Amino acid sequence: MENHLRIAGTMEIAENKLCINKNRLNGIKKQVPNYFQNFEPDCFKHVTPRVGLRPVSPEGLPYIGRVSKWKT
Repeated sequence: MENHLRIAGTMEIAENKLCINKNRLNGIKKQVPNYFQNFEPDCFKHVTPRVGLRPVSPEGLPYIGRVSKWKT
């Protein structure tokens, strides 16, 4: 990822919708300064949030590698 930082975070059990939950996104932004003191929520105003699906097992562990049923 070269000189970039990826901050990711929540798992939501729901339909296969690719929409961003703004409440969860705002919660992540608020928590980042607790772990990275040089970051403030305003640091993210020019960042485009992204969303994606990650297949998980019934126990909540992610499947590693490609799962033929889904395009990831």
